Amino acid sequence: MNWQLFDALGIFFGFTANLAVSQVGHTAWRWQTASSVLPSIVLLTLIFVCPESPRFLMKHGKYRGAHRTLVALRGEAVLAAKEMLYVHYQMEVEMRHLRRKHPDTEANRAARDHEGASEEKHITQRSGTGINYWQKLGQLFTERRVRRAMVAAVVCMIGQQLCGVNVLAFYSSTFFCDAGGSLSANSELGAANDPSFLRPLFLSWGIGFTNFLFAFPAYYLIDKKGRRWLLLIALPFLALTMLATSLSFLIPNGNSARGPVIAFWTYVFMFFYSWSMGPVPFTMSAEVFPLETRVVGMSFAVFVNLFGAGLLTLFVPALTIALGHAGLLGLFAGLNVVTFILVFFFVRETAGAALGGTPGSMTFLSLEELNYIFGVSTRKHIKYQLTTVLPWAWSYYVRRDEACDDQPKKLYIWASASNQRTQTDRQADEGES
Repeated sequence: MNWQLFDALGIFFGFTANLAVSQVGHTAWRWQTASSVLPSIVLLTLIFVCPESPRFLMKHGKYRGAHRTLVALRGEAVLAAKEMLYVHYQMEVEMRHLRRKHPDTEANRAARDHEGASEEKHITQRSGTGINYWQKLGQLFTERRVRRAMVAAVVCMIGQQLCGVNVLAFYSSTFFCDAGGSLSANSELGAANDPSFLRPLFLSWGIGFTNFLFAFPAYYLIDKKGRRWLLLIALPFLALTMLATSLSFLIPNGNSARGPVIAFWTYVFMFFYSWSMGPVPFTMSAEVFPLETRVVGMSFAVFVNLFGAGLLTLFVPALTIALGHAGLLGLFAGLNVVTFILVFFFVRETAGAALGGTPGSMTFLSLEELNYIFGVSTRKHIKYQLTTVLPWAWSYYVRRDEACDDQPKKLYIWASASNQRTQTDRQADEGES
């Protein structure tokens, strides 16, 4: 969540820098490009004071360093020790599972040879499971539990590009310039008193400010309501506001209301995006993978997201020429509907609210307990959405049936400690994902 907030802050600062140096004349574009150097230096400096994650340190046997980091995060040594104990045993479970899948690796043979060693020696000599990077990458597609997590992460990441936010962010000045009439042929680029030049920059600055300001509600909503809930609530509004922005370009060019109407619907779109499709994809992608495949899983999810952004920069100009601004934004309004369908069927709720309880209460999930959620087969998950969630939504939201429960019957029911493993193994065997 912090990543998205500061990403939005960086975008806002970028638009601010564009405005700040817009009046220097023909070299303005050079200063706008060079302004990105300053935050890069700050980031490079802060990297050296950022600690490694506790789970990474524990994976490499550095338990004392992990404990110090957890104490700094949790505030109490007893809470840090409790989480370390849980993570340690979960790591043991994951390692035994991977050893069964890859029994002949050198590290696994060594682990079997040292089974009689003391726990302290076992901990300090931990050096991973012996599974190399390419094997972990392959597990994203071959291991059922990991594949389900990968699908959920990729749907969220590619959905962030399909919703159209980066089209507005990358080409906002072009949109607003055309919305208010093109720059006059006789105006010089960056002329100090040329409102047709400054107006698009100010309106683009508003996009950055809106994106940053309305990222703050996500701190409350993303755990209180859930990641999937935020996406399913916001995506219909993203589709409608993108459609409204598209239709606004049909207002005649000479109409004075054309520019303000386009700007208004653009800002409303950014309002819904900032607390939903903005923070959720990276938050979910960082938490859904098991520890052993988390690095490669998150890397692959980010690759999909940035690859999609790269495709936008290549094809949006050509699509704009072919379809116009109205047609282009109308296309992305439809892609928001596609994203909603993909999220509904393939993204699972990873907030603790998925485990039940009364509305407004919260049972927090640790990262490792997500194994039980992704132990449910994709087929069963889709069937649950069609046969349970859809009828409940129709009765609760459309018919307003007073006898309808406040929440649908839960798919992820927290089992007792004695049968959690049995239930998860049984769910994992129910059909192909």
